Amino acid sequence: MKLFRKKSFSKSLSARLSAAPKRKLKKALIPGYGQKGMGWLHPRKKLYNKVYNSTTIDPVKLFKSARKNSTVKTIRRDGRYVEKDELEPSDYPGHFSVSATIDESTGKITNNETGHPCSPQEQIDKANNSYSISISPHWQYDYADELKDYIQPRYRLGILLYKMGEWDKAEKQWLKLIYLYPKAVKKLGVLYRKEKRYKDVMMVNYQAALSGTIPAFYPNDTLPTFEKAQDDYEKHKNKDQSKLDIKIFDSFRKN
Repeated sequence: MKLFRKKSFSKSLSARLSAAPKRKLKKALIPGYGQKGMGWLHPRKKLYNKVYNSTTIDPVKLFKSARKNSTVKTIRRDGRYVEKDELEPSDYPGHFSVSATIDESTGKITNNETGHPCSPQEQIDKANNSYSISISPHWQYDYADELKDYIQPRYRLGILLYKMGEWDKAEKQWLKLIYLYPKAVKKLGVLYRKEKRYKDVMMVNYQAALSGTIPAFYPNDTLPTFEKAQDDYEKHKNKDQSKLDIKIFDSFRKN
């Protein structure tokens, strides 16, 4: 017959405060410490813990589990499960590869096809991982989740492409979000300034200011102002290389 474990407040507090730093230190110093299967190096203790965990019940965890399961059942009744193919942008390239050259004197990495700079491989891998997470299947509960599921894959894909030196492809992803996500507007501003497209910064900032979605869902995020972009354009208009057509925004406008 299973027994309830007797909780000790002092031991629980010690495990959280003093034992946690010790485990962290051991993990840094001892190879394999904390990894699955390493407990068998101490078989007597391993067997004791295995028997103890399988023959006793933690009342706190039991309460948390019951509460969590109750919440999930309530939400999922009206939820919708979205798959990976629904989350991927329709112009998803299917695979990512880049041909790059490293300047040994400066360490600068350049995309051979576009001529734009690339980030180090570890940063590209990190961006790719973030994009993969954004298109992982999950439950969708309300309109806020639906909006996030449209925004995040395109925003993360844009970051990945930008780090690979594919600036034109990154721009296409972020342009889809100018009425939806303030961070995408800021990313476009950075990209356009690097390409000396100051009038394009003005156009994007102006269009983003027309959005009703951004202030409703991101009230704490400030948008770049049209006035600041206009000042920059006046200073650099003699060397401006803008190329956006105002008609392009009709296809991206979402109210």
